[in-house]
Amino acid sequence: MNVWISALLPLFFIGLALVFLVRKIGTHKNSFEYDPQWLEDFSISKYRPMLRLLSEDDYEFLASQAGYQGKIASQLRCERRKVFRAYLRNLVRDFHRLQQVAKLMALCSSQDRPELTTALLKQRVTFSLAVFAVKVRLGLHTVGIGAVDVRNLIGTLDHLRLKVENMMPESSNAS
Repeated sequence: MNVWISALLPLFFIGLALVFLVRKIGTHKNSFEYDPQWLEDFSISKYRPMLRLLSEDDYEFLASQAGYQGKIASQLRCERRKVFRAYLRNLVRDFHRLQQVAKLMALCSSQDRPELTTALLKQRVTFSLAVFAVKVRLGLHTVGIGAVDVRNLIGTLDHLRLKVENMMPESSNAS
């Protein structure tokens, strides 16, 4: 009996995660206003701090200092996780905005591009899975297990940014 429970428990959690993911993908808010200035000002570099925000390097340095107390490192980790979560929320928001811009450009395009819709959906699923994985790792990081790697998320966002940039009419790209 215990063997069955231990075998089915991971499957249950995977199924629960997939249900959550499908619901999350399907229920994204569709309210969107195109802001060309936002797109022009958008830069992936604002998410670069996420790459080292939860790095252990700073804590190793702190531990080497005179008067070091573990409580200080715990408080710093907690604060950095809060900052990291804020970055993550903004990254997800920007991803969805870029997706909306890409959809809008595809609709306004003189060429019919059905492969773009499929590519955007695949990218959204991939991104959602990566966000879910980062959130799981962040939860584990909270209890002191493992590290959080956001390179995949930032790379996906940058890839979408490039795709949108390439879809821009030539007169918009030149400015």
